[in-house]
Amino acid sequence: MSHLLYRIGLAVGGAVLGAVVGVLGPFNYGYLLSQILGSNALGVGWVFCFFTVPVSTLLGGVLSFVAVRPADANWGDETRAFRAIDSLDASGGYRPRNDSTSRAPTRTSGMAIGSLICSISGLVILLFAGAIVDWLGPVGAGGRVATLLLAIPPVGQIHALVLGYAAKRAIRNSGGGLVGHRPATVGIVVGWVGLSPLLVSGGMLLVFAAIGTWLA
Repeated sequence: MSHLLYRIGLAVGGAVLGAVVGVLGPFNYGYLLSQILGSNALGVGWVFCFFTVPVSTLLGGVLSFVAVRPADANWGDETRAFRAIDSLDASGGYRPRNDSTSRAPTRTSGMAIGSLICSISGLVILLFAGAIVDWLGPVGAGGRVATLLLAIPPVGQIHALVLGYAAKRAIRNSGGGLVGHRPATVGIVVGWVGLSPLLVSGGMLLVFAAIGTWLA
């Protein structure tokens, strides 16, 4: 029961994050495009919000719910710095696996930490890109800074997904020598949620372009 409540709580948090990303993502992309193209693209961003909000909300909630392992409900699961291994004692007999003297140290996967850092960095830029441009003032005016800020979120989230899935595979194959499932999971969930506005907006642009070509 506690594990189910834990997963429901994460799903609610993921859905709220998805809703925020679904609103601010298209808005900031529209603002950045306005800076790059020199025309007002905010209206297009607000139109895309009607499509990105439900997709991002659903994606954040579902991924947060299904990506959690049963062991993740126990916050002490990956805080143990040792794993049990069989070894011979001085008398030639085997030590039990639960003997603390027969434990070898583990380490946290660097790819899992990298996935977490990339996903959060991309998300922060996505949510505050417009504020960053305004804060920079004359330095942020024009297309160069806006183009850079436009490229960072998708690049960061793609790296987060690649590193997150690679970290999970490495952890599974390490035989207990690696930990870091939780940061890898967060990196993957945030990566997909952060990419969802771009994927939905890009898909809509392709559909509109196809319709326009067909009607022409």
